[in-house]
Formats: sequence, C-alpha cells, structure tokens
Amino acid sequence: MRFLGVIKKLNQVGFDDFHQAGSINRFRPMNIVAESRILNLQFWICADGGYGVPETYHISERPLDNCNASTERTDFKTQAELIAALEQIRLKIAAAARSKCGTASQKENMEG
Repeated sequence: MRFLGVIKKLNQVGFDDFHQAGSINRFRPMNIVAESRILNLQFWICADGGYGVPETYHISERPLDNCNASTERTDFKTQAELIAALEQIRLKIAAAARSKCGTASQKENMEG
C-alpha cells in the first residue's frame, strides 16, 4: 500500500474522525479530512502529483467552528516529513486531553 505509514500514523494521532474525501485520482491520490474537537481544528492531509510531476504532501487546517476562517497550509516533500508533522499533531491532542483532564480534576477538588 502506497501510504501505509501515513495511514498507520493517522490511526495513532487521536483524531475524533477521519476519512477519504472525494475520489482518489491521479493528481490527488490521497485527500483525507480529519477533525479534532479538543483542538477545535479540521485537517486536510493530502498528496498531490502525477503524470511525471513529483509527489508532494501537505496538511491544511482551520477551526471547526468557523468555516470562513483562513486555512493554514504546511507543505512537505516526503511522506516521512508528513508523518513527523502528524506526530506533532498527536502530541498537541495528547497535551490538550491531559490539560482538560487536569482542569476537570481541579474543578472536582474545588467543588468537593
């Protein structure tokens, strides 16, 4: 499978949901939409290229609650770079989850 490492990492990141968006084609062989409610972000993880054009990758993101917000895009030359960026997103999600648990625990201690 061409994107096995990327798919494996997607399963580890901790997204609330992710799926292939639209049809796979020669110019965009991977177009995955993922979301993280804890970060309030929607991500597009894409591969572009074909017909002799070298394959490139990117991750775009924007807030889940503002479809009119500007989209931030980060480009990568290799799948390894893309996977490393997904690992950074995984770390952000994990930190936000820990922070949320800590806040809930502090709130319970104050109420109890």
